[in-house]
Amino acid sequence: MRFAKKIYVSDGLAGREKELKARLRFRKLKKHVFIIYFNCYSDTPEFMNSIFLKQKYYKKHSMYVIGIVETYEQAVKYVADLLKDAFRKNGNFNVKEIVCRC
Repeated sequence: MRFAKKIYVSDGLAGREKELKARLRFRKLKKHVFIIYFNCYSDTPEFMNSIFLKQKYYKKHSMYVIGIVETYEQAVKYVADLLKDAFRKNGNFNVKEIVCRC
C-alpha cells in the first residue's frame, strides 16, 4: 500500500495519520472509515469502506491512498472537490497530475 505525500484526513480523524496508516497496512480499520484512493488503471479517484480491505484481492493488489474520512458524505465531497480543482487547474478532469505519480 502506498500513500500520497500529503494525505487528506477528515477533521474527526486529524492527528491520527500515523496510526491510520499503520492500521491500513495491516487492514485493521473499522467499518466506519472510508478510504479514498487513486485507481491508476482508470485514472480516477475512488473510495470504499475500509471493511473491504479484508478481502484477499487487496493483499495482492496495492492501492495509492490519498485520503481517509469518517463518512460516505465526506468521501463524496472530497472526490467532488478534487475533480473541481483538477478542472480549474487543467481544464479537464485529469486528477492524476494533481494527486499522484503512478
